[in-house]
Amino acid sequence: MLNSKLLWLGLLIAWIAASAYWHVCKILKLCDVDLISSYGSVIAEPVPLAEPLIISDTPEFRLKAKGNFSFAKGGIIANKADVYPEMDSLALYLAANPDKLLTITGFYSAEENNTTIFSNLGLARASEIKNWLLGKGIADSVFFIKSQLKNDIVFNNDSLSGGIQFSVNNKIAPVKKELLSEADLVNNQKFKSIFKPLDLYFSGANTKYIKNDQNLKFILETRKYFSNNNDKKLILTGYTHKDSANWDSSISKRRAVFIKKQFVSIGIRENSIIILKKSEPELLDSNSGEKCANCRITMVVK
Repeated sequence: MLNSKLLWLGLLIAWIAASAYWHVCKILKLCDVDLISSYGSVIAEPVPLAEPLIISDTPEFRLKAKGNFSFAKGGIIANKADVYPEMDSLALYLAANPDKLLTITGFYSAEENNTTIFSNLGLARASEIKNWLLGKGIADSVFFIKSQLKNDIVFNNDSLSGGIQFSVNNKIAPVKKELLSEADLVNNQKFKSIFKPLDLYFSGANTKYIKNDQNLKFILETRKYFSNNNDKKLILTGYTHKDSANWDSSISKRRAVFIKKQFVSIGIRENSIIILKKSEPELLDSNSGEKCANCRITMVVK
């Protein structure tokens, strides 16, 4: 009798187990998904790890952090816990290589709310990282910041892992400005009015100026004006080089006196012409060693 009851109990248990298997595996199709722990609770899907921060320049300089920056969704203050050693190494590298340019790119998503003064959160994030690195002694001239919109950004628990990219490059050397000759300086000028200053330039130690159609227009218009008007003055300003002798014996004064005589010879009264002198800091840049583009006479009617 007892054996018969055990048999029926065994069959009942087998039937319950089979029914449970059929319901879970065949109907709900859950047998291949390990979602149930030994305690019957749901196990959360693992959060994917952020790509580690990598910064490289030359083959000898490559930094790889154990983690990356992270930002709150819509935030600009980064969690930097996983990148401190690499940022210190980067600061030392840039200090030792002042010819390098560090470009910081901040990423952002269109679904984020921007409450900063910047046009987008990418720029705000890049600026925040820049300001932080400035505190490590990196010169401001080393940085260039920009932003990039990335709508494929994945937020985990409203947190963005990464969000910042670094690029180290050599600075582009400035193009050396081509120095101009006195003739170039003359031809770059355009006559507008006798009430607007116009310069006369001289080659070498000559007292005769380099002529062109623009300074000829000034002279002719000045003669025309003073033939009917005596209420203003023609101002001739001589500019001296810092190494020139005193004004009374300088080539600059001799040039100014010569130009004054030229105006007198075309009918302008001598008392209508005033000679002034000026020196640094109003000089133009010298165009080459012995030549002096600063040695000029400025004409204007006032």
